[in-house]
Amino acid sequence: MEAITFAELSTMVYFSLDAEKYMSADESEFKNLDLDTELCYLRVKDTVIFVFKGSCSMTDWSYNFRIWKTDFAYGDFKIHEGMNARIKVTFDYVQSKIRPGDKVYLTGHSLGGALSVLTAYALRHKLGTDIAGVHVFGSPRVGGTAWKTAYNQILYDKTFSYQNKGDIVPCLPPRILAYANVGQRVELTGQSGISSHLPWFYVTNLR
Repeated sequence: MEAITFAELSTMVYFSLDAEKYMSADESEFKNLDLDTELCYLRVKDTVIFVFKGSCSMTDWSYNFRIWKTDFAYGDFKIHEGMNARIKVTFDYVQSKIRPGDKVYLTGHSLGGALSVLTAYALRHKLGTDIAGVHVFGSPRVGGTAWKTAYNQILYDKTFSYQNKGDIVPCLPPRILAYANVGQRVELTGQSGISSHLPWFYVTNLR
């Protein structure tokens, strides 16, 4: 599957557009879980895609600002406290949708990207799930060097972190607070500046 497909899905999820029709999905569900955590589940035969929604509500932002680290619920290291609370909400739902032999993809923009990498790691590390790909757009950092090492050991070659020129969100929280990026960084040219974080500019810059 191409990056543009994941970028479009990561934009559509903000507007509750008809992702099922877009993908000609056999199954689909838009889910609003606890802590106002939202995602879309899509199935096309044995391909499963989880599309995590980025920040839209005051609840989202209240958890985004919990930048101190705490023990990760699904690993032996510390991660962003706000993200840790939200991965606990999503994990059981996501694993319930996966069947043996599925090709599992995770994607999202901003907060959605952060939840994508955390969920991918939890699935792979705890359940041995075969992750086909993780495509994130303008995703913030969620952990430090121990997280980066653990993640990249098992998912580096499957993870693509797209960053528009001028988008500062992938640089947050800052390195001075011992945060690090994971996966393969893909810098996009085109739309730049403060507005470059907007999801539709990722779609534009991939075309």
